[in-house]
Amino acid sequence: MSLEKLRQAVAECNRGLTELFQKRQSLVLEIARYKKEKKLPIYDGEREKETLKSFPNEAHEFLRQIMRLSRKQQSELLFPYNIILTGFMGTGKTAVGARLAFELGRDFYDTDGLLEKRLGTTIAGYFQEKGEPAFRQREKELLREIAKKEKVVISLGGGAVLDGENVTALRANGRFILLKAAPETILARLKSSDLRPLLGQEMTAEKINELQNKRRDIYLNCADVVVETDNLTIEEAAVEAILALYGLKERGKQADETFYGR
Repeated sequence: MSLEKLRQAVAECNRGLTELFQKRQSLVLEIARYKKEKKLPIYDGEREKETLKSFPNEAHEFLRQIMRLSRKQQSELLFPYNIILTGFMGTGKTAVGARLAFELGRDFYDTDGLLEKRLGTTIAGYFQEKGEPAFRQREKELLREIAKKEKVVISLGGGAVLDGENVTALRANGRFILLKAAPETILARLKSSDLRPLLGQEMTAEKINELQNKRRDIYLNCADVVVETDNLTIEEAAVEAILALYGLKERGKQADETFYGR
């Protein structure tokens, strides 16, 4: 068989694959509607593992990409907006955000990580050298850029929502998930961290509680839903976030006023 005929045969295979993929994606949308009705997670890791077992190893990467695209299509139907994680430091925004992005087949933007790359230093180092006002300005510039993204997952720094202009820009195309954790939980998570400039040497549960309470109303005013992460694994927190978004009926819905009830 000539090279040209071989290429024609490959092209015919591509057309067949495309038709099957389109049919598959139509079925995926039906599955998404069912999951929304029954409030089921989009990602089912065990099922994906079982699916891969039925195929040769060389097909696994191909199938993983198809499954990722399926999750992405489901998430865009169910949650047609950016998903923004906010909350105090140490509540799990980066870890849960990355997991959410994986389960939903979306791109993930960790603003603190992106800022450090842009600044060429750590956030703590920039705070010490330039001060908080300079940092907040650089943060605002980055958030204006990210707010223009569509259907992505965004993890914010703990103080990003202190600026109302940041909230307005992000809310135009997104919904806010507020992550909550007790001061004791946060303290345990931050013990080995050097990236928390606001705490300095006063890293105590009392100091954390004080700062949380100062931000209480600001967090509540921007939150659409709340997820408590104290006793959850990263995977469990991501599932809880998805289930919370299922219950979100309208943009104006706010977090329970008992969020900081102590």
